[in-house]
Amino acid sequence: MLMGLKGLGAEFASVLLSEGLFRTFSNRKEVAAYAGLVPTRWRSRSVSHEQGISKAGNARLRTSMIQLAWLWLRHQPHSRLTQWLYTRVEL
Repeated sequence: MLMGLKGLGAEFASVLLSEGLFRTFSNRKEVAAYAGLVPTRWRSRSVSHEQGISKAGNARLRTSMIQLAWLWLRHQPHSRLTQWLYTRVEL
């Protein structure tokens, strides 16, 4: 199924599978947490803001998933997912 995505080769698909997608996850939040793609927040008494992603998970899987996202944007510019992202981040 991964090989059917435009721009995704055999090596890339094997990295995704070997680094974590062979596991069973209950939901997308578990996948994101395993890969270290969850937001981290910094809080003090009166200030609270986002600091980016946690980077606490599997680094190789995280890097591959980020590259997959860039490939998706490049090769699927008219998909609903791409359009949703563009409206969310105002690109």
